[in-house]
Amino acid sequence: MSPTERSSKPSPVDRGTKVLTTSTRTTEQAASCARNQLQVDQTIPSQRVEETTSAPSSKLSRRPGVASTSVQPSTEELYTMGNENQNREEQLAPRKRNLWTTQELGTLAALVERHRGANGRVQWTAILKQWGDLRMPARTAAALKAAYAKLAKETCPQMRMAELLSESTNDTPTTSAGENENHAQQHPETLIQTEVAGEDGRNDSLKNQDLKQKINELFERYYGAAKAKQDRTSIIRPKGEIPRGILRIGNEIIAKHLRLIETENLTTLNAAVYAIGKAIATVIADNIREKEAASREKLRTAIDLSSTLIRFISTLSNELMRRDAGERNKQPSKMYLEMKNIFDITNKNDIERLLRKLKDEYNIVSIDVQRMQETHRRHQIRSRGFSSLINKQQERGVQTPVEQIRDYWELIVGRPKPFEDTSELKAWAREHERRTRQADDLTEGEWKTLFSRIKPWKAPGPDGIHGFWWKHLPEAKTRLILWCRRALQNPKQTIPKWLCHGRVVLIPKNKEGPLGPGDYRPIACLNTCYKILTAMMALQITKEVGERLPPEQLALRKGIWGCTHAHILDQAVCKDAEISGKELHMLWVDMAKAYDSVSHGAVRWIMAKWGVSSPIRNTLSTLMNLQTIRYCNMQEGKLIASRPLRIRNGLMQGDALSPLLFCMVISPISHWLRHNVLPYETKTGSGPNSDGPLRLGHIFYMDDLKVYTSRWDQLAEAKKGIQKVAQQLGLEMNPAKCAVKSLNSLQSGTPQQELREIPVLAASEFYKYLGVEQNSLSNIEEMWSRAEESALTVTKIIMDSELTVHQKIMGFNQTVIPKMKYVVSCIIFGSGRFVSLKKRARELD
Repeated sequence: MSPTERSSKPSPVDRGTKVLTTSTRTTEQAASCARNQLQVDQTIPSQRVEETTSAPSSKLSRRPGVASTSVQPSTEELYTMGNENQNREEQLAPRKRNLWTTQELGTLAALVERHRGANGRVQWTAILKQWGDLRMPARTAAALKAAYAKLAKETCPQMRMAELLSESTNDTPTTSAGENENHAQQHPETLIQTEVAGEDGRNDSLKNQDLKQKINELFERYYGAAKAKQDRTSIIRPKGEIPRGILRIGNEIIAKHLRLIETENLTTLNAAVYAIGKAIATVIADNIREKEAASREKLRTAIDLSSTLIRFISTLSNELMRRDAGERNKQPSKMYLEMKNIFDITNKNDIERLLRKLKDEYNIVSIDVQRMQETHRRHQIRSRGFSSLINKQQERGVQTPVEQIRDYWELIVGRPKPFEDTSELKAWAREHERRTRQADDLTEGEWKTLFSRIKPWKAPGPDGIHGFWWKHLPEAKTRLILWCRRALQNPKQTIPKWLCHGRVVLIPKNKEGPLGPGDYRPIACLNTCYKILTAMMALQITKEVGERLPPEQLALRKGIWGCTHAHILDQAVCKDAEISGKELHMLWVDMAKAYDSVSHGAVRWIMAKWGVSSPIRNTLSTLMNLQTIRYCNMQEGKLIASRPLRIRNGLMQGDALSPLLFCMVISPISHWLRHNVLPYETKTGSGPNSDGPLRLGHIFYMDDLKVYTSRWDQLAEAKKGIQKVAQQLGLEMNPAKCAVKSLNSLQSGTPQQELREIPVLAASEFYKYLGVEQNSLSNIEEMWSRAEESALTVTKIIMDSELTVHQKIMGFNQTVIPKMKYVVSCIIFGSGRFVSLKKRARELD
């Protein structure tokens, strides 16, 4: 580099970092190591040292503050180092086999760090092979080991002290260059496992006792506050897996605590579970925080060292430019004079030699810093998981104030609707009414199945307890089961008010433009112990009335794919009308805010007529009377909650019991349609050798309803009857989102007065039914194109990210595969269509 080029760059001396004059200890530490390097080169001809000679300068990747960052040069860099060494050998006289150059020792140090496994063991066989590939002088594995042992043992005191300090704070070996993520960051549970189990088993008892005492102290601190307040911040999910040993300690602590106070109320149990969960999470977080602090300190030290080296390099470069310019009368800088004394610089050759070495050191330190920063950035991405990459709806946030949203929903769920058992409902009751009988308790296997279905880290309710803690603390699980049984026998005295409180999270709908209060989907985050109670009730109700649900209701049926079964029936009827030319009229029905509109009076009346046992009905009535929610939103990093709103109408989405209750409540609609609307009868299957024609009047999948009839006036009658019975249950039709379609009929263009408010599908229009675009038959081409585009977009986002391989596989399997699987299951008719889509599926793969 010419003097002009050097002078054009800004001098690093002006940078506001630790400089020679302000950080003498750091400077002298680096200078001492560099001086030792210079002395070795000056005393040993041809830059050679014997195996018994200390060579601190060759240990390029083990410097203060960055000794344990496992900086490994790339393969190309190693080959370059080998070529340089070979060229130098050609110019030197033949040497003895026991002589090592500093370049060889530097290459050896880099190879050792590169081939050090996660358990700390060095793969010497691989090092020996790559040593030969780099065209380095022939060495045996024993010689490589001996050279590295001396290299690691004999070094300058300052560097050795820094290494010892670094090794004491980073006891986890690093992996290869391609996967140099910190092992403790990826698997923080090892920190606790070491404390619980002990590395060699000699100090297990002492470590367990210390850990148990620490957790118990945190438990006592958190328990009082948890018992006083049930609306809490959620327990932060620990990183990685929680060791069984620490869970066992936590279970022993709450078991001892609950035996001492001798209470059976849920409030005490809930507070104890929250306190022990938070204590365990705090212990794990403290260990991880210490490890991350050590990692940040290493990065800071490396940056400081880089800054010091820049100042050294700048000072020496300026001195060379001063000498080259012939400015002998101009005094050297104060920094250079200090460096001259430290490094024993006597002439220009010493300056140039030291400058080359410092530049090499700076390049390696820069690589260290860059890799540590890249590791931190990659760790942040991986800790958030794949869901943060593909969930674009959350980026929009809630644009409407929560109080405005609360006022909107108060008109829907906050005001009770009157209920009256009309003639239509009485007709249904006469056919379905059963004598009430005592509900059977759940078996041990059923309880096991119930807890296995609880998602461990799903968003908790106001009590802040995830399902994980109820699942993996046996004492808590056993006591909760006993409490649930007592709650059925005496709900008013057993169920506390806070149990039925919930937080409603607002999910924006996929809609363009500004969003109003009604453009959010409310999802209730309920307390896990509440959901376990209602899940128990759902299992008991299913055993009593599950087989008596209307056959047209395809949801909640075991052993069948409800949506696929609905599409098969739907397409069979449409295809029959298309082939036979029979008249077919169809009505798609949409209920406005169906879940949130069901009358509580209708729920109680329907449960009694179904013959549900009195304990379950009394418990359900108590729960509905206590249900209270708050609408929540994140604004500027803070959780904003609305005023409490008592639920007097509707079923809460997120409750395990709500889907079953909804299907039971709307069963009178199926009964009315079955007895008052003429169903469509297929021509296919009406021959003498068949099982008979298919008769289909309507299909229900939850609240998605589709009606089939062969007469136009019957379709108008169906719409009128559905609207009437639905209103008696608290539901309302949304005509704007309903649709009518007729096949082989001349009357389809002139709808009757009852149907004028419902749109008629044109030939080129579609209605989205159970996720599939329909006109008469399902438009498979349109559905596949939409699904294919979505799958490719999500796949590209996941695969192009810096997630781990495991995270990419999990993300793909959980987001792409289920959608494509459902699309393929909806292909019902058409061999040519199926073959063409099969070809497109291969192309997509």
